[in-house]
Amino acid sequence: MSLADAYSPCLCGSGQKYKWCCQKVEAYFERSQRLVQSGQLEMALKPLDEGLGKFPDSPLLLLRKAFVLVNLGQMEAALRVLDLLLERQPGHVRGLILKNHVVYEHEGPEGAARVFQEAWSVATEENRAEIAALAHRIGLGLRAIGLDLAALRHFELAASGGPDVAPQAARARAGIEAAPGITPWAKNPYTLSPAPANASGDFREKFERALAWARDGAWAAAAAAFDLLSADPRHGAVADRNQGLCRLWFADQTAAIESIRRYIARTPPCDDVLELEALCQTIEEPPPAETWDVVQLSWPLRDRARLLEAIAGDRTCTQAAKRPLDDSDSPEVEAFILLDRPMIEARPDLTPREIPQLEAVLMVGPDVLVLEAHDDGRLDRLTDRVLALAGRAIPPAHPRTKIVDRNPKFESAFVWHAVPPRGMQRTDLQRIQRERALESLVETWPKTPNPSLDWRTPLEASSIPELRFPLRAALLVLRCLSEEWVDRVDWTALYHRHKLEPEPAIDPAAVDVGAIHIARLELVPIDALDDDRLITLFARAERYGIRRARNAAARRIAGRIDLMAREAVPAREILSLLVLESADLGDAAAAALWLRKGREIEETRSARDPFHWDLVELESRIRTEPPESWATNLAVLLDRAKSNTAMNSRLLVKLIGLGLVRVLSEPDRPEEYTLDTRVLEAVLSQYGPRVRTADGKIGLAESESRVWTPDQAPAEGGVWTPGAQPAPAERPRLILPGQ
Repeated sequence: MSLADAYSPCLCGSGQKYKWCCQKVEAYFERSQRLVQSGQLEMALKPLDEGLGKFPDSPLLLLRKAFVLVNLGQMEAALRVLDLLLERQPGHVRGLILKNHVVYEHEGPEGAARVFQEAWSVATEENRAEIAALAHRIGLGLRAIGLDLAALRHFELAASGGPDVAPQAARARAGIEAAPGITPWAKNPYTLSPAPANASGDFREKFERALAWARDGAWAAAAAAFDLLSADPRHGAVADRNQGLCRLWFADQTAAIESIRRYIARTPPCDDVLELEALCQTIEEPPPAETWDVVQLSWPLRDRARLLEAIAGDRTCTQAAKRPLDDSDSPEVEAFILLDRPMIEARPDLTPREIPQLEAVLMVGPDVLVLEAHDDGRLDRLTDRVLALAGRAIPPAHPRTKIVDRNPKFESAFVWHAVPPRGMQRTDLQRIQRERALESLVETWPKTPNPSLDWRTPLEASSIPELRFPLRAALLVLRCLSEEWVDRVDWTALYHRHKLEPEPAIDPAAVDVGAIHIARLELVPIDALDDDRLITLFARAERYGIRRARNAAARRIAGRIDLMAREAVPAREILSLLVLESADLGDAAAAALWLRKGREIEETRSARDPFHWDLVELESRIRTEPPESWATNLAVLLDRAKSNTAMNSRLLVKLIGLGLVRVLSEPDRPEEYTLDTRVLEAVLSQYGPRVRTADGKIGLAESESRVWTPDQAPAEGGVWTPGAQPAPAERPRLILPGQ
């Protein structure tokens, strides 16, 4: 039987009819397919090579051969076959898609992003949706390795992939934009410069063509075109800028930085030039010589009990969370922190210098002892310390050495591995963290060699003319940090210390808060903004996770009564944010005040949602109070939600976000999930209410606890896995919306 109807589109994806494309090689394909199905992959290559000897241009046989080689793990050989196919049939979509997958597995997402440009450039409206799914996969990979600008752009392309891909891409993109841990320089929505107004006709035509390619996602083609235009003595700098951004978008980061730096060198200082220099400084990778190795030294363990006893008796060791010995699926083992001095008692007046710091981590497996530490000059001393601690628990032998990571030396100078004493109040810890951060910025940073300043210290760079502009950019990066303690810095004094004038103030009456670089939202004088600009700034800061600007705007909006009265103003989100911000700062009174205002405004809204404020109050109390003070309140909410699917769903999401319920994947069924409610159950068991009243409501004292939790039906308990059949009474289930 034929593989396909003679006049149907060919199986190889060429777009031709099967009869005139690959029907002639059908016998070779079928013989190979039977061998593949029987697991004889090596033998399956023989009929393919036989067919290619007669029909060397057959895309079906070339694709099948590449597929077999991939399954044999011969990635380089598979790539050679695919390159041969694409040399003979440029733009063969199936070949490009398979090549993209192979490169992703062989070289990672960066290599795949460059190959993807080939596929995207030849995609048609009919197959672009299929190729857009590749963009989503590459975006996820780029995000995982920290190339956020490229990931964002790939998610934008994936949005054209139809209902199966577009929603996932939109969520992934929003997640990157809102993540406060991602620097604003790496997620600002940069736009390409238009053609210069006085450019010649030929230059303008080529420039506009390159812009059109870039708008369509063909960034590699656009970058190549801008590269040619870069040689123009009058307008080449703008082409350098656009080339650099295009290269960033398809993850060619080294070449991108070179292009942007050429633009900076050819352009007078301005906000855009300063912001792009700051971008380069935040994404540039230090050379290997300027990194510390993270090393694991391991010894065989012959007396585990003796070692654990020695560790327990050492006041410079403290218990840590269990962790795996490596990044694989190895089981978790006991872990301990080696401190630089004995642990101290908690007290309100502790200073940063008094708190012990982490020097290394010890992992104690069933038959191995592992020391993990930076190889920064302390490793020999730490090794001697571990040998003395372990004594005869390990044999006298040289340890095995393994490098598990590398960290930049420059960043390591500012990392504070403090291990606060048990029982330390959260407000005291926050105070100490602020003090340490201020000390690090004002005292340590000016005296530390900086890779962005040609490895000079900022104080040295302030006297070197060619380094003063990079120094300005480095200070701008610090000035725009979205951290609360930044407001405590005397920035005028810090700039003057480095012989620089502070950055010009932003005019609140003229600033375009919808277009300004998102990092500079921290610098906008929020108190002087009009209502429209204020709301725009809040929305933009909220979208991009610029927390300090967002919170400041929220406080200002909340203080304008007429503005808060508008239905279009997101009063619920603003006041909720202020409640939780106050809780994080340890200010329970302010949190209660904002909560009361939130409930009052809720009563004036046409669409009321009082349960929202119950959830906000719960989260606020969990952040500021011990479990015994909020566990009963939580139990009451659980009881209310058990008969309301929508409330149950929202409460469950909140409990997951607070860490009281965990989502676990099933090892043998990765598409299914289990909810682990053990932490929640432990809290309710220890601190929750003890009785129910005669009408079934929760009371305050009883010998036996029976409070409903999200893993239960009204009279049951346990965990239900989505996709499972309804459980019998002795196996309670989780109630999820729609189930």
